[in-house]
This record gives sequence, structure tokens and C-alpha cells, in this order.
Amino acid sequence: MPGKVIGTSLNHGYPGTIAMQPDQIVGVGAVAQGEEILFGAPVTQGEDGTVANFAASDTDIAGIAVRQVKSAYDYLDQNGIGRYREKENISILERGAVTVVCSYGTPKVGSKVYIRTESGTGGTVVGALEATEETGKNVVIPGVVWGGDKDANNVALLVIKERKGV
Repeated sequence: MPGKVIGTSLNHGYPGTIAMQPDQIVGVGAVAQGEEILFGAPVTQGEDGTVANFAASDTDIAGIAVRQVKSAYDYLDQNGIGRYREKENISILERGAVTVVCSYGTPKVGSKVYIRTESGTGGTVVGALEATEETGKNVVIPGVVWGGDKDANNVALLVIKERKGV
């Protein structure tokens, strides 16, 4: 829930940060060859257990990449979006609440979460999380809802109600 202090809105935090600690399931895997996964990105998991960014041909997610015991690579840009690099162990939120970037639309508590399957409105890319349906260019993620509106940085709370992943 955003707060107000002397007319200034508070931000929701950084993408990939777990919220509501008691109800969470975090899995682990290794980042697939040739992949680089940003904190807060939706991911898929292959039969071999490797984790990759969501692709246009995917139908569901395994979870969201979270920032657990992981820091930024650039010392001078500690507030930048961190990432996992190929072959590193990655933490994946399979159920629970996490902050993510909402690329398109205005999320509302309990509303559907869409994931981009084809580039579209506003320069959104495949794998972007969205609050508005764009027929043929994004699909609903089953068992996932928005937990509130987004802040000035487009960061919003996403709630995974049904366990994802393996």
C-alpha cells in the first residue's frame, strides 16, 4: 500500500524483491546457456532444470526471478537492476508475492496478469508483464494476480496464488 509523505509518493521497491514472507515457495535452478535473467523477470524451466527467460512460444511461467543473496555486478550502479548470468544458480519465486515491472496498463488489486508473447504497444517486449489485454499479443498467466497499483517507476506487486515450477 503506497504511502504519502508531504505530497511525495513512496516507491514499491526494486523488481525481484519478495514481499509477504510467510507464504512463499522459492525454487532453484541453473541459468540456461546463453541466457541472462533480470531480477523480477518471468522465467520458464526446462526438463533438464535449467531456467530461461519467457519466450513467445511459452504458455506459462515457472516463476519470477528473485534477488536472494545476490547483488548488482556494477559497484558504481548498486541501484541498477541486478541479473543472473548463464550457468549461475537462480532463485525462482514459485508461489508468493514479489515486486515486478508492469510494462503496460494499470494494475488493480486482484486483476489478471498478462504476459507479452509478441512485441506491441508502447515498445513492450516478449516476456513483459502487463495489466491490460492486447488480443493476440499477450496471454493471461493462470493463477497470478496483481496485488495493487504501480508506482512512478512502474513497479507493482504481483501475487502468484498457484504454485509454479517443477
